Order: sequence, then C-alpha cells, then structure tokens
Amino acid sequence: FEDGFFEACFSWGTFEHRQEGPGAFFREAHRILKPGGLLLVTVPFQRLSQALGDRRALRRWDDNYDRGQGYASAVRFYQWRLTKPELAREFEINGFEVLKVAAFGADRKLRAAVKDRLRLSPEGRLVRALRWLAPRALVAHMIIGIGRKRPAQAPSG
Repeated sequence: FEDGFFEACFSWGTFEHRQEGPGAFFREAHRILKPGGLLLVTVPFQRLSQALGDRRALRRWDDNYDRGQGYASAVRFYQWRLTKPELAREFEINGFEVLKVAAFGADRKLRAAVKDRLRLSPEGRLVRALRWLAPRALVAHMIIGIGRKRPAQAPSG
C-alpha cells in the first residue's frame, strides 16, 4: 500500500511474533497510516504471575531442560509478552500518541487456570468469586494499545 493510505489499522495478536521485536510492524503501520490515523494492537500480556514465574529456575518449569545436560537442542522463538508500559513505549518510539493501553481477557485465563491447575469447575461459586476479586494484573491474558499517528513525524525506532 502507498504511504498514508489508511485511516486505521488493527492487529490482533501478530506484532509479538517477530523475534527482533515489534518495531518493524509499528514502523510499517506508521508508514501506511494517514496523519492522525489510529492503530489498535493486541499482544500477550506479561502479567505479574508470569513475571514471578519467570524468575524460577528452568528445571522447575521447562520440560525441555535437563538438569544434568541443559538443553539438547535450540529453543524456538514463539512470541514476546509485553507489559503495559512496554507496549506504550513501542507506540511512542514509533511515532504514535498513546491513547489507551489496557489489560483484558482475564475471565478466559482464570477459567482455564482453575479448571486445569486446581481441578475445579469454572462455573462454581469459588470461581465466580475469584473472577470478581482477581486483579487484572494477575490474570489478564492480553493487552490492547490504541495510538494515533502523530502528524508530520517519522518514527525514531
């Protein structure tokens, strides 16, 4: 598409799949959007529970890791998980004004965790109470960012 062709661009779960980071996707969105155009991006959320889990030793959570031999083969890159400030930073450094960054998808993730890890019914009273009480920082699955292309400014990234 030619430069400044679109008034809006929406990406549902793609920007996180470039091993070098999402910058190239942001720069392309900046190029194809008109000045003032809107960009909506969703990416996996690096929630608090994952950040705490990532601090654990590999032998405690990675089935591909052998304590005596380490890894037998290379680990394939799959995706980035971003925090809300990290997603906001990507918008900013690539020429966008951040309008909103918010977590969502908490209900789906909480239901799966309760069913798979605690072996409880996702429809039970305890689960309904947890859905109401659980902070999004602990259970949200995705974050959405909404930005507006700044007029006459090239991205710096």
